[in-house]
Amino acid sequence: MLLHEYPLLPPNGARHHSRPVFSFEDVVSIYPLVKHLHPHAFHAYRYFTSGQRRIAEGFLQRGSELISEALNLLNTVYGPLHPDIGACNRLLARLSYVMGDHQTALLYQQRATMISERVHGIDNPSTAAEYIHMALYCFACGHVSIAFQLLYRARYLALLFHGEIHPELAQIDVNISLMLHAVEEYDTSVTFLENALKLNKIFHGEKSLKEAFNSHLLSQTHAYRGDFRSALECEKRRYTIYLERFGENSEYTRNSYECLHKLTQQAVNVARQLQKPFGASRTSDTLNGNGRAKKVAATLGLGQALPTPSFLTILDTLNRVNGIFYVHLNPLVTVSRGDGDKDGLSRKEANAVQISPAEDDGDSPKSSAGTAVSANKVE
Repeated sequence: MLLHEYPLLPPNGARHHSRPVFSFEDVVSIYPLVKHLHPHAFHAYRYFTSGQRRIAEGFLQRGSELISEALNLLNTVYGPLHPDIGACNRLLARLSYVMGDHQTALLYQQRATMISERVHGIDNPSTAAEYIHMALYCFACGHVSIAFQLLYRARYLALLFHGEIHPELAQIDVNISLMLHAVEEYDTSVTFLENALKLNKIFHGEKSLKEAFNSHLLSQTHAYRGDFRSALECEKRRYTIYLERFGENSEYTRNSYECLHKLTQQAVNVARQLQKPFGASRTSDTLNGNGRAKKVAATLGLGQALPTPSFLTILDTLNRVNGIFYVHLNPLVTVSRGDGDKDGLSRKEANAVQISPAEDDGDSPKSSAGTAVSANKVE
């Protein structure tokens, strides 16, 4: 200011300046520098990393307690809206769901979704992922209609920032199609599964394991609606992929062959029973999934030939699609520590939890990257 020689004092002893001391030209290219201190919740992150380590070791209950303590400290330091608070809620929701407390999982996931919307915005992939998890927990709690609304919301957001060609849309479509099984909307389910199959072929290539699993789901859906020819074609595609990938002696290949055999037997049984009262024309309609002939088959008591999935079966498949495995609680186990209480943990721990994959029926080969409570899934 001295270099510019601004007349800060009024001339000739006047009390006020006759004209402004500063003009617009004086503030050109001058930018304010705002200093802001970012507080670091040291103890919160310490508890968070300790909780992740305990979860990876299998101590889910102790890990959940540490993550809850980290969440309380983060709320104290940062307030209710912060990305790390959303990560804590998301992990606590996943832990509660894996341990069987679906209502608590839904509560934590609802908080994580709201935080993601306000912190990251609606046009962010993290927000769509939160909606997918929330829809799964809603479905597990029995809120089927709300789960559909959440999945359609997630699909809309994915279309908004990804477009129609993206692998996340394939996962959303598979989730929607499986939930449609619960309301017996098999025709609509086929539409979503076919779109997911097309996307999986684009991103994972022909004859990939994703295509095999998707083909099996499509085969089951065709069988539920009575279209056994389409079901056999999809199951043959799956069998061919497993045969080339794993060989004849693989468990997955044998399971696919058994599914082919069962579908063939179901188609033959339905054809024989429908030929008696109605003739061959009705048989052709039923095998092709004709809706009117399907009602006729249902009235003939062909429940075993045209099975419908139970709620637990659908939920089990949804868990595998979203990378969630079952856990089995061991009896009370005491674990001694030799390194002291460096991370705020007690010297003895109980309720050890062993994480094991769900019983695979050959639909999706096991992968080490799909653990439900892996620390890599948390930011």
